[in-house]
Amino acid sequence: MVVAVPSSIRGRSARGHHGQSLVEFALVAPLLTLLFLGAVDLTRA
Repeated sequence: MVVAVPSSIRGRSARGHHGQSLVEFALVAPLLTLLFLGAVDLTRA
């Protein structure tokens, strides 16, 4: 069975996923930065 989804609902869902991705990146970016800087520090030692 195929159900048509109105574009207004699809639009909200797409924006929600974009916002979710932005929040996830904001949470993970500092950890990745610390790992990268730690690796650079180890190579300099």
